[in-house]
Amino acid sequence: MFNYYIGFGSSIQKEGGASRNNAIFNELKGQKLKSFLIADKGKIYLIINCIILNLHLIFLKKNYVYINYNIISLIFFGRKLAYTQLGKIYIKLILKNFVKNNNVYFEVNDLQYEQTLDLGLAVNHHYHIDSIVFNLENCNFIFASCEMKKYIEKKYKLENSNFVLINGGNVHNANDLKSNNSYLKFVYAGSLNRGRGIEKMIDCFKGKNNQLIIMGEGGEWINNYVKGYYNISYLGALDEDTAKKYVSSCDCGLIPYDSNLFYYNICFPAKASFYITSGIPFLSTPTKELKNHFSENEVYYSDFDSWEYFISNNINSKDILTKKLQIDKIKNHFSWNSLVKKLLLDINSNQIL
Repeated sequence: MFNYYIGFGSSIQKEGGASRNNAIFNELKGQKLKSFLIADKGKIYLIINCIILNLHLIFLKKNYVYINYNIISLIFFGRKLAYTQLGKIYIKLILKNFVKNNNVYFEVNDLQYEQTLDLGLAVNHHYHIDSIVFNLENCNFIFASCEMKKYIEKKYKLENSNFVLINGGNVHNANDLKSNNSYLKFVYAGSLNRGRGIEKMIDCFKGKNNQLIIMGEGGEWINNYVKGYYNISYLGALDEDTAKKYVSSCDCGLIPYDSNLFYYNICFPAKASFYITSGIPFLSTPTKELKNHFSENEVYYSDFDSWEYFISNNINSKDILTKKLQIDKIKNHFSWNSLVKKLLLDINSNQIL
């Protein structure tokens, strides 16, 4: 149904964001999709792309447009300028015209302002953009989680037709569901910035029999942190296919999000579908969004403070096998292909009504 896509090229975002963008675009482009992609190829190239983006938003008419929400700040050539009074006025005028002339679906894959508040990052002023976009008339939104959708609909009193597209993965079929080892192999795949619970997660495995495999960007500090603990390995940042092979050979993934933080409760972590589509269960803190999608028949939930005890006493090879058999039945539902197809069916059904 979409005939135009506006978003990012593969190099402008890292980690789960880039993977999500690429996966969605690849699923949609089979519909004879016209597209405009901004890629990070230097400052001059970016400025030229921003000019072309403005022209698209001004002159596109009578199209069904799928647009990445995070691209909006680039309409006025970067976030610092976008947050000025002149920038806000310009963005509002451009978007009102764009939405008036097209059937627009904004894909909201995160909430930057709420994220910076909860994660202790330098606060940007993206709420200025939020207040413009979420108050536009006659447009639709595609949120990356159910809880994010509920939150924004309540905050901005949205009456538009809104949809959900959680993070998916590429299904990998493991050769053997059983583990041949007397110990269990746990894995963490994701960003590894210090101070995000990574050290506490690692400490749960120090001096234990179970093995911990860690992969992702920003983990160079880990080798010193685990020195002398031979059951803990850091593999570095791997491409997706290689990471999938390692993960599918493990017994259980890990999602050590702080469930006391608001943002972690409204986001759907990319690593959840990464583990599930690799054919393994995961242990997570009991966040609201994950509990919307996975039962304790399929995954494990435990408060972070109890992880060390929970891993040693509540997870065993027999129960892991039971969960892997359950996951084998549902993992295809969390593939990008299945999720995008479901989204398009939901949108089409809503249009018919």
